Amino acid sequence: MSQDKKIKLANKLCSLGNISVINHVIFEGLGYNPKNPVKDSEDYDTLLKKYKASLGEKEQNDLEFFFTEKEHRVLDKWLHYFSIYDRHFSKYRGKEVTIVEIGVFKGGSMEMWKDYFGPKAKVIGVDINPDCKRFNDNQVQIFIGSQDDRDFWRKFKQEVPHVDILIDDGGHTMNQQIVTFEEMFDHIADGGTYLCEDLHTSYWKSFGGGYKKKGSFIEYSKNFIDYINAWHSHNPELSVNKYTQSMYCLHYYDSVLVIEKEINQERPSALAIGSEL
Repeated sequence: MSQDKKIKLANKLCSLGNISVINHVIFEGLGYNPKNPVKDSEDYDTLLKKYKASLGEKEQNDLEFFFTEKEHRVLDKWLHYFSIYDRHFSKYRGKEVTIVEIGVFKGGSMEMWKDYFGPKAKVIGVDINPDCKRFNDNQVQIFIGSQDDRDFWRKFKQEVPHVDILIDDGGHTMNQQIVTFEEMFDHIADGGTYLCEDLHTSYWKSFGGGYKKKGSFIEYSKNFIDYINAWHSHNPELSVNKYTQSMYCLHYYDSVLVIEKEINQERPSALAIGSEL
């Protein structure tokens, strides 16, 4: 990324006029405390300079290019998410896929997914705010409901029988993330991907989290590691279950968990082959 593009990105983030974007992308991780917003212009300038300096030299992927170079509605994303998305979603591009994202906000991500996946993709947004219905178009469909409402998800699954990708960027509370997983993971298609982001809230008391706190999504998801290895358990408390047979792999990143789904998995086998010299 050229220096001009770095400056353009920083200036664009500031010009969006959305404090959430500025807080999350520029300040957090650079010493910004969300409970004590920056008010002094000199502090703001200092943090902005640190942000500009933190941008590494790398070629942009198409999601980053959309974010920094194209006109779009407000998008609120941590910058390192774009490489994670591209790593796990690129195989779906140009295909007839259904993407569900929880958390529509200002509609920017709906535009981004249309641009990234192409005209064959169906983009579905879920939000609690009825105003988000205005983002409906011939490729985007918005559902209004709360992600911690199991009845909502049961009705949703009846109306949307096929989902290839689910992105949980909703309210980020522990109950919301856990209920969404429990209601929707089984509904993801074979070969599909489940992505839950902003998992740093698992360490924030205000969202119901805390380090090693029982009931946080991070602690809840650590059970998945046992599930995918349950084939090898000699303990009756850990046995093969539906997740053992449908979770192909888990990818943990800073604030993100990606689960790749593959149904009807069988017990792994080992084979020794070759000749002794």
